[in-house]
Amino acid sequence: MRFGMRATTDRINELAGIIDAVARHLGEGTVTITPTAITMKGLDKAHVVYIETVIYNTFFTEYQADEEERIGLRRRTPRRPNNPPVQGLQVGGGLRNHSRRGTG
Repeated sequence: MRFGMRATTDRINELAGIIDAVARHLGEGTVTITPTAITMKGLDKAHVVYIETVIYNTFFTEYQADEEERIGLRRRTPRRPNNPPVQGLQVGGGLRNHSRRGTG
């Protein structure tokens, strides 16, 4: 059986702000997608603080998740020569394009 999930929102700036805040502080963690919410949780880079953020399905204009799915997260800050660092979240096996230049 293949996992299916669909979500749309007209509050994209708020969603980007939530993801950015989690990306800045989360070292490694897990995203759990359920029919009722998306939960991001894990430890900060220093492994001192436990972070858990829940985005309920009511946040979205449309939201559908067929069943529970867990995805691993790892924060990356690659350095590029002559450029500020780029931050991102590695989700599962690939890097999602959630990047922010500067504050590395």
